[in-house]
Amino acid sequence: MEEIQKVYSLHKKLGFLALGKTGPNPPVSAILQNEMYEIIASAHTQLYGQNHAERELYSRSPELSGGKLSVSLEPCTHFGRTPPCRDLVLEKRPNQVLVGWKDPNPLVQSGDWQMYQDKGIFIKLDPVLSKISLPFLQGFLKRMQKKKPWVILKSATTKEGYHSELPKNRSKINSFGSDVFLQVLRAKVDAVCVGPGTVATDAPGLDFRLSDDDWDRRGDVTLVHKTPKFYDAAGGLLHELLSIDTEIFSIHKQDLELYQPRRVFFLPKEDSIPNAFFQKQLALIQKYPKVKNVYFSVNDGNAKDQSKDDIYSQSYSKEFLDFVDKTSDTPIIHLTKNDGEYFLNRMAEFGLNSILCESGRFFPEFLGADLEPEDCVLEIRSKTSFKEGILFPYSNEPILTEYWVGEDQWILRKF
Repeated sequence: MEEIQKVYSLHKKLGFLALGKTGPNPPVSAILQNEMYEIIASAHTQLYGQNHAERELYSRSPELSGGKLSVSLEPCTHFGRTPPCRDLVLEKRPNQVLVGWKDPNPLVQSGDWQMYQDKGIFIKLDPVLSKISLPFLQGFLKRMQKKKPWVILKSATTKEGYHSELPKNRSKINSFGSDVFLQVLRAKVDAVCVGPGTVATDAPGLDFRLSDDDWDRRGDVTLVHKTPKFYDAAGGLLHELLSIDTEIFSIHKQDLELYQPRRVFFLPKEDSIPNAFFQKQLALIQKYPKVKNVYFSVNDGNAKDQSKDDIYSQSYSKEFLDFVDKTSDTPIIHLTKNDGEYFLNRMAEFGLNSILCESGRFFPEFLGADLEPEDCVLEIRSKTSFKEGILFPYSNEPILTEYWVGEDQWILRKF
């Protein structure tokens, strides 16, 4: 039993480390045990275009064969940027293969396991491995099945449930104790998105960053309540995020460039964009040239019978369009207020498995009708108080999971 728990714990660690840097590939974990059930090799999916988990495992220990192999997602069967992992597993002939999830990718011959059986390899689904790997695979599974990324809608609020002060000011709401975990959350998604009000008010960077003293300033974590669900992607991810140790923190701090999310901005009018925004984004594109921004604009028109460009009336200066060219690999994408599903489809087309929408009022209004049951709301409620403010739309929805992180309540809510 102890050896089994070690395997499942290692799968969680590998899945968490892979999450955020393998997209658009899924963050798969793979572990090989010997006949005594001891762990003799392990690996996770590498950067896009590099080894999948199984191929990475055997590349580190090419002499290994036999044993018991467990993988969070069934080995792929198609040629992509790498050869099929199934062929390698068949060559290595483990006695048993345990699989967390069947692969919904239409390129994969999912569930066609006759080749394993012909080689005398016993293969089956493992429900416990399925449970513990869902938080890491949920984004990929949703993108494959629904052509949309997994959405985490996050907002910091005051004790009254306000996400913004009136009159509007740039005010820090959550405590410093939450900051390290919020930064690591950015590393766990493929893109971070903000609305036009945030661009105008905060001039956000949206990069993933950790400093040397962050770990010492992190808040103490206390679980208050957790809904007992067997398959709970959001609750499971939140638990892993708030359970990071010094080793996990150090790996993320060391690999800042590898964990950088795409930065997605909904633009306000050009004259509302502060100079600090341009300076930050130009500096970030120099620091992380492989991570390109994505820009959207939204107006109130109806796109049923017209193209997005035809109905869009906001004009941008040549200087601004030059800035877009320098920081993005696509032009500005024009939307209407009813194009939430189209936006999510485009995010999926970019290969983004998961997106974090740092939200006030914009994303609940823009995406509210297009969110799915597996999507989630994360409210960071602080002890800060505003005399008057704008209420976060989901501040009274049912609570699924709740933690104290330093002085803040981290509340996972359902829609």
